[in-house]
Amino acid sequence: MMYKLENGKLVEAPVVWKGIVGYNKNLDRLVADGWKPLIVTGEGEIVKYIEHGDHIEERHSVPPYDYRALRAKAYPPLGDVIDAICKAYEGDDTELQAILAQRNIVKATIKKEPDAD
Repeated sequence: MMYKLENGKLVEAPVVWKGIVGYNKNLDRLVADGWKPLIVTGEGEIVKYIEHGDHIEERHSVPPYDYRALRAKAYPPLGDVIDAICKAYEGDDTELQAILAQRNIVKATIKKEPDAD
């Protein structure tokens, strides 16, 4: 899923936009239009959204401490991964590339060690 911050509120990419059906699945178009993946950090109430250069962070009231749990929440659902792999096998790797990009962002953002660079 890709998102934008509009007036401090998180907005999900629409399925249809300006006559383009499946707009929310067109990674190249979404990135070109400024949509970004969402990374969740922490637990509890949502404190704020922070826009970074390549993603939007959803920061919660309880700071992160267990990188495994945080990464698991930040990764796309398993069903989406399987679907993307199947589509890539059939020749369309657009969704798989988006998932791989989100995976790299998660690994870079949520470190194994809290103080790791």
